Amino acid sequence: MAAKSIGKGAGNHHGGITMKAFILAGGLGTRLREVVADVPKPMAPVGGKPFLDYQIRWLKKSGINDIVLCVGHMKEVIKTYFGDGKHLGMSIVYSEEEDLLGTAGAIKLAERFADGTFLVLNGDTYAKVDFGKILAAHKANKSLATIGLVKVKDVSASGEVRTDAKGRVTSFCEKSGQGTGFINAGVYVFEPGIFDRIKPGMKLSLEKDIFPELVDEGLFAQVMDGYFIDMGLPDSYKQLQRDIVESMSIPEGATVKDAMININTTTLGIALVVDKGKRLLGLVTDGDIRRFIIQEEDVHQPITKVMIKKPVTALVGTPFEEIRRLINPRIQHIPLIDEKGVLRDIVMSQDLIAARDESLTIRAKSPLRISFTGGGTDISQYFKRNGGYVLSSSINKYCRGTLKKRADRKIVIHSFDFGITETIEDYSRIEFNGTLDLIKAVIKIMEPSSGFDIYLESDVPPGTGLGSSASIASVVAGLLNHTKEDKMDDYQIAEIIYKAEREEIGISGGWQDQYATVFGGFNFMEFTNKDIILHPLRIHEDILNELRSHLFLCYTGKTRDSGEIQDRLVKKQKERKDNTVMMALARLKEITLESKKALLRGNMEEFGKLLHEGWENKKRCDEGIADSYINYLYDIGIKNGAIGGKLLGAGGGGYLLFFCPPLKKMATIEALKKADAEVMDFDFDDKGLITWAARR
Repeated sequence: MAAKSIGKGAGNHHGGITMKAFILAGGLGTRLREVVADVPKPMAPVGGKPFLDYQIRWLKKSGINDIVLCVGHMKEVIKTYFGDGKHLGMSIVYSEEEDLLGTAGAIKLAERFADGTFLVLNGDTYAKVDFGKILAAHKANKSLATIGLVKVKDVSASGEVRTDAKGRVTSFCEKSGQGTGFINAGVYVFEPGIFDRIKPGMKLSLEKDIFPELVDEGLFAQVMDGYFIDMGLPDSYKQLQRDIVESMSIPEGATVKDAMININTTTLGIALVVDKGKRLLGLVTDGDIRRFIIQEEDVHQPITKVMIKKPVTALVGTPFEEIRRLINPRIQHIPLIDEKGVLRDIVMSQDLIAARDESLTIRAKSPLRISFTGGGTDISQYFKRNGGYVLSSSINKYCRGTLKKRADRKIVIHSFDFGITETIEDYSRIEFNGTLDLIKAVIKIMEPSSGFDIYLESDVPPGTGLGSSASIASVVAGLLNHTKEDKMDDYQIAEIIYKAEREEIGISGGWQDQYATVFGGFNFMEFTNKDIILHPLRIHEDILNELRSHLFLCYTGKTRDSGEIQDRLVKKQKERKDNTVMMALARLKEITLESKKALLRGNMEEFGKLLHEGWENKKRCDEGIADSYINYLYDIGIKNGAIGGKLLGAGGGGYLLFFCPPLKKMATIEALKKADAEVMDFDFDDKGLITWAARR
């Protein structure tokens, strides 16, 4: 059903066209579902790009820069891919259908965007035609509506549109005629008065409900030259793919100038070099040509001097995920060839992957942690002079998050823990105001490429000493990292979390939480003036089971802001004047080494006693670490059978960790409950930060 070679199309002879284009892109695409099921029909991949991308780029080349996309089915995929159109030098807005309204109902819903004569295109047809020509005919005829027609050899599949010598439509013959004739191309020009003919809120068709009523009132048509195809059918879709790839192809005898002309015509940024049998010989990008011209300055050189001669390729039919793994920052285009090396299609990472990825919801969870010993020695001011050690484990209590990309640059943070929703217009304009600042700091550092909604929650209240600040920051970093092509490793994520908390918003503290939540598992952390080294511990399962049977958590009933305690501790470490603090920290380092040894050997009693001694030394570091109620609860635990324990986190509130022989555990728990304390059981986690994607 193509009227002309796609590479040429029909030129725009009217310069800039001052009208908006409405594109009907809200249908279900049932005819094409057997071929493309995971994206809406207008986003079906053709030559490495979503089909709709070609139509919008041709509109821009025709001088039409204001687009209204009428969307419905899987609308978020379209909205996120095109956004507001600024990256294309255009303006794109959206009219969103909640229920399918048909072609007429869809433009009626979008009436508010019309401010004069406007163009309408069906979202499942590609019309590379001269829009200025149909506009001129429309104005000359002073018509309410003008239909674009294309001549085909067989009208039986689409239905014929008949006109008189002046272009006035006389009748519609729906799929009854045969032979050569003119069919509706799905291209229309309307005056705003058309809205008066469409009842609001109803499912109505332009073709079946509106146009037949206008025949007697002066409905006009204009025959269009150029390329036209209805890609809503599997055969037509495959033909369009072949035509697009053909338009990108140049012969091996072509010059650099020929390639430049081809790339400028297709606007795809790449040309594919083929031999007479259409076998792929190489590819060349506009960047390759620019670099060549800077060096050689001769555009008449053969393209074979510039092209990449052995590009990375994949066979037609290769699963998309396998193709995706071939793409990296250096390789952005993957030609698809058959067994004989004949070029069949191409995948372009920036476009097709983006189109498919926007149908995903990204989720993450990152564990909380318990720090057994060594807290305080992980602060930079201490370990850079003295070294530090921490023994910790992640547990099966988590912070969780969900990220959904948006079609604009807005970032909307939804915190279920604080009951807060905050909107940021652009990450580059983030301001710290005391509300969700840590989350905003991570976002600022990671510089996301698009807007998104992010939903965050925690299994336990914030400020309970289980490292929830680092855990929630880990979730945010993990979600954003999942959206990047060049992904960071776990060490880089941990460092970003530290930078966000310590440098961006200036909260004092150590390094252990960031590594504990990102890496997960049992870890012995070593802090030196040069490196932070994580030593995962291989603990026998029998020892882990025995350790589980000895531990439980007791909530003190109050959360705390550890900032003031950490500030005082950092100051003392800088000044090194408080000998009590320095001696306590030195002993904590020794206790951590001894605790690791006791744990690996399964010496439970020794481990419990070291936990108790570590707590006593930690309290010597600052008077605000434990108040009378915390000491009261701890004493209840010890008197009823616990061997040791400690307050988790910097101090001042949160959870107490108790180490108690199993046979005395229930009595200890009952005694604590009588003191109005809450007891929580837990298990260990060995996974750390996890992110995954789920189809919406």
